[in-house]
Amino acid sequence: MASADLNDPCLACEIVAGRVRPPGGVVLREDGLVVHGIAGPSPVRGWLVVTTTRHARGLYDLTPDEAARLGAMEARVQRAQRAALGADHAYAFAIGDALHHVHVHLVPRYPDGPAHLRGARLFDAKPEEARPVEEIEAAAAAVALALARG
Repeated sequence: MASADLNDPCLACEIVAGRVRPPGGVVLREDGLVVHGIAGPSPVRGWLVVTTTRHARGLYDLTPDEAARLGAMEARVQRAQRAALGADHAYAFAIGDALHHVHVHLVPRYPDGPAHLRGARLFDAKPEEARPVEEIEAAAAAVALALARG
């Protein structure tokens, strides 16, 4: 997949360019943004990432128009995650410590989800808690369909 250093080359730029396909693939490409599956194992079906097509380090590097489009896309994806996957909530995380390219993790929370996988604790999931790739692919496809329907 990608090198050990997420920034050499930039993993987000590689996904945007189509040279790397994360589980779930690209769900939507629109208005300078790409919505895609998380690039690695996921303990939650439907975990998606929104990234800018233009390489920018942080939210502070976005133009006002880019920031507005990013916020609107986040809300749109979260609504689709709730509608298509039965999530009761969706988290949004913009951390940027490891990958130095603007991206926001949008993670659905399910009513029956384990308490230890709520909130930021999602990032501490054990490898054996990863959902099967088929489930990740199906969830991404369901969200893509919901986004296409509007």
